[in-house]
Amino acid sequence: MERALNRMRKHPFLVRIWRSQLDLGPAMKLIGALDFLDHSDINLTGRENGLDDIIVVADDDKLYSKNWLPPLIHMSSRFPDAAIGYRGYVMTTDEAIMCVTPRHSVCRANALMGYSGVVYKRSFFSFAFLVNFYSTFPPHIRECMFGADDEFFGAAMSHLNIPALVISNAGERKFSTIPRVKEHSRVYQGDKASRVQMQKKIWRYLSSAGLLTLIEPLILNISVSA
Repeated sequence: MERALNRMRKHPFLVRIWRSQLDLGPAMKLIGALDFLDHSDINLTGRENGLDDIIVVADDDKLYSKNWLPPLIHMSSRFPDAAIGYRGYVMTTDEAIMCVTPRHSVCRANALMGYSGVVYKRSFFSFAFLVNFYSTFPPHIRECMFGADDEFFGAAMSHLNIPALVISNAGERKFSTIPRVKEHSRVYQGDKASRVQMQKKIWRYLSSAGLLTLIEPLILNISVSA
């Protein structure tokens, strides 16, 4: 890891390492990027305000193929007002249904699964908005949200009327998991069943608070290929 970081530091205009003073768990994959952009004088694209820039989030324990990013970028350009991901959830108050998309199609979802990759527009959220939005939840929900960033961002998108779209991976496996050496984060403590119960608690609260709009997993017959 240190050798990889040293190689990246040789290219400061391509890679920046930002250590935020805030820790909201896995949600920092996006909140940390917004924190960096809000505190940086770097203009990544040369455009006037950078609000049309895209932010792509991914997990650090995944290996992504060279064909992983282009479809996300392509579909983001086709649907500039929507967040785009490869996997997502359609939520109910009782369960989560993984949003499965046929080959070469698009599906609506309530939340996108960050580990598979998600594209957001910088204009969707600000650092201050997400931090303040997080603080509006009661303590027992905030504790759950620490390990449920997909649901948190889904609630934020629902609150702001930002569509979440899942695209097909056209039958190709675009990422694989790196085996964890040590489970050191409280996010991953507990078994799968307890984590599912945690998600259900969040979704019940979001529904009762009017922050979750139940939708049908509508399949849109739209080509994903460029």
